[in-house]
Amino acid sequence: MERFLDWILRDRRHRPATAEAYRRDISRFIAFVQKRHGGPVRADQISSLDIEEWLASAPELSSTTVRRRLYSASSFMRHLTDRGIIPLNPAARIEPPEREESPVRVPTRDECLRILGACRTPRELVAISLLLFAGLRRSEMLGLNVDDLGPELQTLRVVGKGGKSRTVPINEVLRAILRDSLDTRCSEDPALILNAAGRRMAASTFWRMFQRILQRAGLEDWRITAHCLRHRFATQLGRTGTDLATIAALIGHANVSTTSCYLHTDDATKQAAVERLQEAFREGASGE
Repeated sequence: MERFLDWILRDRRHRPATAEAYRRDISRFIAFVQKRHGGPVRADQISSLDIEEWLASAPELSSTTVRRRLYSASSFMRHLTDRGIIPLNPAARIEPPEREESPVRVPTRDECLRILGACRTPRELVAISLLLFAGLRRSEMLGLNVDDLGPELQTLRVVGKGGKSRTVPINEVLRAILRDSLDTRCSEDPALILNAAGRRMAASTFWRMFQRILQRAGLEDWRITAHCLRHRFATQLGRTGTDLATIAALIGHANVSTTSCYLHTDDATKQAAVERLQEAFREGASGE
């Protein structure tokens, strides 16, 4: 397992938090299999039934968690197959449960303005603005370095999942916020988002900071997460008519179908779309 985790960190370039999630899942899986077999087992003794029983052992888990557990076990067993330790991956033919579609929480414009207004330090304002105006994931925002800012603060280089890099344009509002923050910066640490000690901010530190901001904004009980601000960014792009491929490229989705969850609509949006179509038809008819 340790060699597998080292491989996904070094060769697959997964983040430490992802490797830790793999560690938890695989450790639980190994413990379950050993208990089921009454003691230590060899990798080639693990069957599909072992994996299915493990997945079914916690019926209270959501389908998303079960899918993640299956993926962890399958990735580990596939790694053993690739190394020639076992002949076949026993998880390969197990069908994952259907994904549960849950509504995406998109903060309103007023809520976003309240969150921005509740930021009291340049550190807070930069972090929140990168989520809201650049659509970054929390891990992407915390992983940014000053060197990732392009010339004249026109673009931002973002390293996303799997070590994949993308370029995100910086709008005028975010550019002004970044410029003000850089002008008052004292630390020589390469990280863009710093903690109070002048070093790269940890995820736990950011979580506590975000909770304080929500509390000041009076939104602590509204189930708004940092990821919701990313939802706002992508949803607004969709409402302005941006195509799915462009939205996917901006927020770092490898599969365009994943981006479709951000395409929200309402009666006013549908009415406006029909009216635009009617106007385009009239203009075309007059020109023929």
